[in-house]
Parts: sequence; C-alpha cells; structure tokens
Amino acid sequence: MSTAFDPGSWTKGATAITEEAAAFSRSATTTLGSSSDVGALGATGGSTLVDEAIATVLPPVFEEVAATIAALAEGLRQEADLMHATAAAYRDTEDAGELLGRRAGEV
Repeated sequence: MSTAFDPGSWTKGATAITEEAAAFSRSATTTLGSSSDVGALGATGGSTLVDEAIATVLPPVFEEVAATIAALAEGLRQEADLMHATAAAYRDTEDAGELLGRRAGEV
C-alpha cells in the first residue's frame, strides 16, 4: 500500500473531514438530546435529596457537553478548511513549477 500526496488528495481528505465533522455533530447532539431530559430520568419530582441534586447538577453538565460537541465539530471544520488551503497552495506551486519548466525550455 502506498500513499500519494497531490492537491487532489488534500481536497479529498478535507471533504471527508468536513462530512465527518457534520455527522459527528448531528449524532452526538442527537444522543445528548435524547439522554439529557432530567424529567425522563425521573429526577424532577423532588422526591429525594438525590433527585434534587440530579435535577440541579445535570442541566449545566449537559450544556458543557453540548458546547464541547460544538467546539470539536468546529475544530474539525477549521482543520478541513486548512487542508483545502493546503490543496490550493500545493496546486499553485505545482502550476508555477510547470510554467517555469516550460519557460526554461524556451530559452
């Protein structure tokens, strides 16, 4: 197995990361949403001190988890943007090298 690096491979990788970042965000957000209802967990009746503690503590924890999910997805999107920029710079460098080679042959 070999690895080839060219502008297209950078673009392909960036596109894959963009798609996976979106899929991660959707999946993690859906999972968090389905498990973050303290009422569904039976902790909002105030029946016990533990119920009250759970109902008080979990919502801010879920907010932090949601913020972390968003930050991770954004970080992946930024990484993909940089990979697209690398592909463009790589392509420009290759094009400039080819142009120089043709011009050198004309001398």
